[in-house]
Amino acid sequence: MLQHRLMSLRRGSTFNFRNTVPRANRLFTPIRRKIAGKVKAKEIPKEDPIVDPFRAYNDPKYYSFLMNETPRAPWQEIADSWLYLKEGKWSIFDAFFASCIAIWATWKIGYEPWMLENFSWNAQQFREGRYYTALTSFASHSSGWHILANLLIAERCVRLMKGVCNFNLFFAVFMASGLIANGVSLLRQNREISRMGCSAGVCAMMACAIVYQPWRMMDVWIPFLGGVHKQFLWRIGLIFGSLDAAMLFYKDSHFGHDAHVTGYAVGVLGGILMKRFNTGVNVSHLWRKPVLKMKKKPPLWDTKVWDKLAQQGRRDGYG
Repeated sequence: MLQHRLMSLRRGSTFNFRNTVPRANRLFTPIRRKIAGKVKAKEIPKEDPIVDPFRAYNDPKYYSFLMNETPRAPWQEIADSWLYLKEGKWSIFDAFFASCIAIWATWKIGYEPWMLENFSWNAQQFREGRYYTALTSFASHSSGWHILANLLIAERCVRLMKGVCNFNLFFAVFMASGLIANGVSLLRQNREISRMGCSAGVCAMMACAIVYQPWRMMDVWIPFLGGVHKQFLWRIGLIFGSLDAAMLFYKDSHFGHDAHVTGYAVGVLGGILMKRFNTGVNVSHLWRKPVLKMKKKPPLWDTKVWDKLAQQGRRDGYG
């Protein structure tokens, strides 16, 4: 056979190497390639950023991994945050949060008139030329509950957006919302009241997370909806955004609702620009509600399985 091939080459005839491959290999090679392609498509890399705008719709496992991440208990979140910092995985947000804690401690031990002059914002600061207070007041909190609420929500938003967007741009949107909100406050009737806190930036972070992945879940405390529970991001933004917009007409409120509304607006705009031009996906990417396959329901006569589920007080995802 080999001698016949060599003689054919000498005569100038065409030599097809494929004919030398055993017939069994030629038959099974396309099958092996097809199986390998399917296996490769089902792999889900860890912390995979959004690259393919249609992958989440075509791959249910990836959609489940991205959208239905199991929320952890609050104490587990704190432990994870501590390990995150201990391993040196710092971000620019962590430096800002540390400055907030330092300024809050200074409020407790420092001279209050000096703190009001250098770490709060109002129309008088603008008239007297202390423009730097528009930035320092953004990291300033005098109340323990105020800084606790802001940092908890901000840290959760950081974890939601990790690996999804450029954190430098995300932080730029965060800071821009605070500066713009301080500028908007000068147009309000209560502009002489001192303001402080990064609530506008936290609202911007929440709005960015909603633009990117509105069906992700977050723990939230809403008294009229059952206290502490898990809720979709878009519903949280709709509830609190509507509440802040309605409270703009209440002049005696002690909260900066105008700053919150400004933060939501800046966050939505910044999230749309980042998602379209930096992440490189359609703005409506992941806006469709995830529909995942349910587990197969056990037969009605299998009483042991149903008794076990009843004792656990749940149906364990069976439709």
